Amino acid sequence: MITSFRPIIKQKVLRWSFFVRYPYDKVRQYFLYIVSAVTIKVLRDEKFNKEYAITISSQEIQVAKEEWAENNAKHIRIDGFRPGKAPLAIVLKNYGEKAYEQAVNKLLKGKRDELVKAHNLGEATLENIDQTSKDDKGETYQISFSVPPAFDLIDPKKLKLDNLVPDPSKKLIEDFLLTFRIKSAKLHEKSKDGVVEQNDLVHCDVEIWQKDEKIKDCVDVPVRFFENLSKPGPVEELLKTKILGQKVDDLVIIESLKLKKAEHNFEVIDGKSVTLKVKIKRIVAFKFLEDEGLCKIFHVKDMKELRERAKKEASEGMLSDIAICHKRYLFDALDNAYNFELSKDAIDHEFKTVWDQFLSEKASFAKEKKTHPDLEGKTEKEVEKEYHKVAERRVRLSHILSKVAATESIRVTGEDLSRFVFDNIVLNYGEEYANRLLAELQKNEALRNNYIEMVLEDKVARFLHGKASLNDIKVTEEDLSNRLSAVLPR
Repeated sequence: MITSFRPIIKQKVLRWSFFVRYPYDKVRQYFLYIVSAVTIKVLRDEKFNKEYAITISSQEIQVAKEEWAENNAKHIRIDGFRPGKAPLAIVLKNYGEKAYEQAVNKLLKGKRDELVKAHNLGEATLENIDQTSKDDKGETYQISFSVPPAFDLIDPKKLKLDNLVPDPSKKLIEDFLLTFRIKSAKLHEKSKDGVVEQNDLVHCDVEIWQKDEKIKDCVDVPVRFFENLSKPGPVEELLKTKILGQKVDDLVIIESLKLKKAEHNFEVIDGKSVTLKVKIKRIVAFKFLEDEGLCKIFHVKDMKELRERAKKEASEGMLSDIAICHKRYLFDALDNAYNFELSKDAIDHEFKTVWDQFLSEKASFAKEKKTHPDLEGKTEKEVEKEYHKVAERRVRLSHILSKVAATESIRVTGEDLSRFVFDNIVLNYGEEYANRLLAELQKNEALRNNYIEMVLEDKVARFLHGKASLNDIKVTEEDLSNRLSAVLPR
């Protein structure tokens, strides 16, 4: 009798050992996965674009919801129950929407990972996930991937680039020396009957009028009267012409000044004739130190050493513009060195972006009865072809830079992001604005990703420039200005 029951006992032991090794909820999920109607259907299978339809059964969603409720029950408070003691049905009744959201997200991630592994989409980029249908049986989602083009990176040493080396002119060096003198000068305010002279600093209140309407008040505008400084703007130049030789209490009226562009302190409508009413508030006279005293202030032994310091600061002031030129030279070289097939969808998307921007700018110019600079001497069809080439170039460069970053493990750290913001924002907008922007970057993921892309582009560009074969070319500030005008868009 005993021997006849031995197979039954053995079967029961096997069953219990299975459940001991695999807890009930895992077994339930396994069997539901086996019987559930999960399907993956290929909707689009092109070289650069893949689309799939994934169906998740309602049974899977229910299991995932219950699993979320079980895992989070101890953290959930429900009236009438101690923490973690509420029945599963009650938890799902109170937190069903959140449980559903978490369940679907988890399932979609799992199905997406399975899809990537099954179809060798490791290098593909997930573009979007859209729900296409939902019923009692389950939900269907459309998942789209973009596949990057296949190409090999060339040795950066094969890139031949011009390397601009700052070589400031004697005039620029003298300008910096003058700023040293101004910083160390002794100041005194002239009396009310004083007269504006060379090497004075004049503070003015300026009213800007158009016809009979005052459009702006500029309070305490500084106007410098130093001969050796770089050329001032037209407003400052005109103020200097009119104010020089005037007394503090004199009122100067300048009529019909036509501005070509907005200037610092003078935000005036482009191309409009204005009347400036200037009231001189005070005149500050500068008494410059002799060479020996100047050297002592800056802790140098003689003027030769001070001039070298001025040259160094002038050179450093040229570096930001040089970096712009270097990046453009690098991108030109990369565009010429690579020629691989690109996704038509990617090019069309990029073209739409740049073309929409062009049309917006064109409309703005038309309101002022002007022609967009890119349309000068060209038809819109010709410009459209040029912009299409620009879009193709941008897409190609994006793939090259991304692959270099991945291959060389170039990443953007929080420190990189902060440094980029302060280097590029503080100078133009101030430290307070930069701090607000950094705080916004922590909250706004899309904005943060845009800045990360800019920083990564700069890091990869510097890396490639450092590895390339460089041809050193000395440039003065005038040479650099000409080169910058050639590489910047109009």
